[in-house]
Amino acid sequence: DWIFFTSKNGVKIFFDTVYQLSSTIKIAAIGEATAAAVNACGYKVAFIGAGTTENIAAAFNKMASNSKVVFAGAQNRQSKVTALVSEFAAVEILTVYDNIPLPAPATHSDILVFTSPLNVDGYLLNNAIEPTQTVIAIGNTTGSHLNEKGYANVHLPPQQHLLSIAELICGLQ
Repeated sequence: DWIFFTSKNGVKIFFDTVYQLSSTIKIAAIGEATAAAVNACGYKVAFIGAGTTENIAAAFNKMASNSKVVFAGAQNRQSKVTALVSEFAAVEILTVYDNIPLPAPATHSDILVFTSPLNVDGYLLNNAIEPTQTVIAIGNTTGSHLNEKGYANVHLPPQQHLLSIAELICGLQ
């Protein structure tokens, strides 16, 4: 009934592989950037999730309860939204690409913004997070991953979009 995208990469690789999607399948996306990637491929998004993972799942439940939902994305992803959706819909995972952490170049930034657990792992291959650096995580999964790595002072924007991140950074200054 639904195909759910959690990243722009998942959208791009999915539609590079699948030439046409049935018009009966509805599309869901987390965030405006992911939705814009779907639109750029010529499809309309029926659901755009914003806010916390819990809020996204609750809003999606109103539209997709008792549906079949396919999550298309990376092999090594960690997605709390998938687990939450599986509480009210039949969920399948479609791996469309494999992702591995790539080492980030050494940096000495005052503010670090991490978009995924894999992003954290890639950064930590060549860098350490210093106590003087401000750490921002996009999403609870990324925040939890940083906590598991021993970093407790992690800030999360209230919503997963650029304006919310910018407001958080300005508020921390």
